[in-house]
Amino acid sequence: MEKILSISIAAYNVEKYLKNTLDSLVSPEIMEDIEVLIIDDGSKDNTAAIGKAFAQEYPNTFKVISKPNGGYGSTINTAIDAAAGKYFKTLDGDDWYDTQNLVKFVQALKSTDADMVITPFTIVDEKTGNQETISCGYPQQEKNLVFEQLPLELHPKIRMHAITYRTAILKENHIRIGEHCFYTDIEYIAFPMVYVNSVNFFDYSIYQYRLGMEGQSVSVEGFRKHYKDHLKVIDRVFAFYTAHKQKGLSNEKEAFLFYVLKTLVNAQYGIFFKLYATKQTKRELIEFDTKLKQTDRKLYESAKGKRVVLLRKLNFKMFGIIKHLSH
Repeated sequence: MEKILSISIAAYNVEKYLKNTLDSLVSPEIMEDIEVLIIDDGSKDNTAAIGKAFAQEYPNTFKVISKPNGGYGSTINTAIDAAAGKYFKTLDGDDWYDTQNLVKFVQALKSTDADMVITPFTIVDEKTGNQETISCGYPQQEKNLVFEQLPLELHPKIRMHAITYRTAILKENHIRIGEHCFYTDIEYIAFPMVYVNSVNFFDYSIYQYRLGMEGQSVSVEGFRKHYKDHLKVIDRVFAFYTAHKQKGLSNEKEAFLFYVLKTLVNAQYGIFFKLYATKQTKRELIEFDTKLKQTDRKLYESAKGKRVVLLRKLNFKMFGIIKHLSH
């Protein structure tokens, strides 16, 4: 039987959470329709063993692929190569899906042929238990929309946890995400998008995103440790944007990629303000700002945070003081 949905699970040292993650994917109605690719990214704990227990119990649904550590992007690349489903969706090994909504989702995917499906997702605060569902703002469509019909204000809602791609989009266009690097989820959003022509929306939350865990890459500690990876991602997305703009993009797809870049650039300034106020930090900030000004003036001018504007006016003097100002 053809699989309807391939689920790529990025699994690195997640023994504490993985059983809960995998349990959320088990439902009799869909076990023949989905494949769960547990990509063990060189884990040193019991991650692989937990995955193999599910693979033994549900051999037609769960599969463990163990490989040397290569980072988040490498788990997606591995899963794309192995995927046999009509559609492809990601899941971190410490997050989970809403099981009932997953069942509805898989059934709905049988009758759509959109290149991309957008669904709401829910942010769950690990510390407080508070939940917030991020809606895509669109009801399910009777027919697919053309990407160019999407309003610009929808762009911020097209996030990794909301996206399901038709697997052929990823395979046929040889989508490859950066490896040995953090923050590459942005590449997973941006790179396939130039090939997406049709879009549909299902208005119920699938992905349950666990936020607030110690050591996450989006924490202050994570930014300080991995900020150079964020710079690498900006370079890769900018190179992709430039190359495809030269080849020819619709105005709407160019606007989407520019939005992604603008978001990355403004986040990068914010990351610099989270780093310690050393001479190296100041030098790297000036280098980043200068490079941006020289390569893309429009992108340079999109950074409008008051600290950035003030630093530019002062020629980056008083960096240590200005970085502590409120946004």
